[in-house]
Amino acid sequence: MANSSAKRIAHANRAFLRALLYAKAAADSITVLVLLAVCGYPVIGWSWWPYYTTMVATAVLYRMVHGMGGGGVLTQAANDAAVDLAAGAGLHQYVLDVMYVIMGAQVLSLVSVWAWGILLVIPAYAAYRVFGLVRPLVQGLTGAGSGVPSMPAGAPAPAAATTGRGRGGAGGARKR
Repeated sequence: MANSSAKRIAHANRAFLRALLYAKAAADSITVLVLLAVCGYPVIGWSWWPYYTTMVATAVLYRMVHGMGGGGVLTQAANDAAVDLAAGAGLHQYVLDVMYVIMGAQVLSLVSVWAWGILLVIPAYAAYRVFGLVRPLVQGLTGAGSGVPSMPAGAPAPAAATTGRGRGGAGGARKR
């Protein structure tokens, strides 16, 4: 059973990687064709550096996802080590999200130069995730956020809390 499952995952990964490659090729082709045909930009020049860097970045990220998904290798070991790219969680999802943001910014930059600002979402989200990981560690070291309110110096100690369930106090079953 495991062998058929690994083959199914490998087949689904190959189909997903093929579709992702077509999406990357479409984004790069649309960008290049519009810039050459409509805008008349020269192929070599300072105005092309954002497009070249995003094309290289998406190629590197595609290569990473390709390797995580088994890399198209049909050996049993590669199929067993492959990550299911359709699964909802994992490093591959972050890599795919970065690829989608870069390709979207690349195509939208044909409409406005300010579309490159969309790329700022990537480091902002990374900072948010790092802050979420570091905050509990810092709170644990400083004692802040432990859920116990601190008492001001010289304040009287609070009275013992009661449960309000009668004489038993513990809230257990009453004797009849």
